Amino acid sequence: MIKRIKSHKCFDGSVHFYEHDSQVTQTTMKFSVFLPHEDKPADGCLIWLSGLTCNEENFITKAGAIPHLAEKNIMVICPDTSPRGLDLPHEHDDWDFGSGAGFYLTAQTEAYRDHYNMYDYINEEIYHIVLNDFAVDAKQISICGHSMGGHGALVIGLKTPINTSVFLHFHPLFTPRNALGVKRHLRVIWVMIKLSGRHGMQPN
Repeated sequence: MIKRIKSHKCFDGSVHFYEHDSQVTQTTMKFSVFLPHEDKPADGCLIWLSGLTCNEENFITKAGAIPHLAEKNIMVICPDTSPRGLDLPHEHDDWDFGSGAGFYLTAQTEAYRDHYNMYDYINEEIYHIVLNDFAVDAKQISICGHSMGGHGALVIGLKTPINTSVFLHFHPLFTPRNALGVKRHLRVIWVMIKLSGRHGMQPN
């Protein structure tokens, strides 16, 4: 069950901030939404995946996308970028790994694998929240992101195309020359390269 924390009037619709208990991450997760109208469902939904160090507030408050979404009657949902409220080994040591940097993947490392399952969180829980709590047509859901979120959108769009009609990215962490030069990032990028090759794409 999702719980509304706060709301703001915005154009002819509203911005809402929610939290819920996630079975996937075993933590309380937060997300924000923009609903273009209060009296009718949106014609579609954009799932926005933010980049490193961001949370559920960055895109919806800073991007300037809301008037364009309102014009097209498109809602946007912006999940947080990682689980919160944990104190795992090295989780808070760096800005580009751990808290605020979940990379939208499924962790395999001990301790992290119980909570850092952001791929499943987006693909299962956020997807079903859009369908069940906001009554959006499953054929009208798209996913997009920037930086770490652009990489996440590409991975989810390629691995699970049935859940999204369109997937787009803005400057994703895609190839090693665009990554941050750390081994852990190269492992993340390698996943994307392998997936794009399977689908006939050539990373550059």
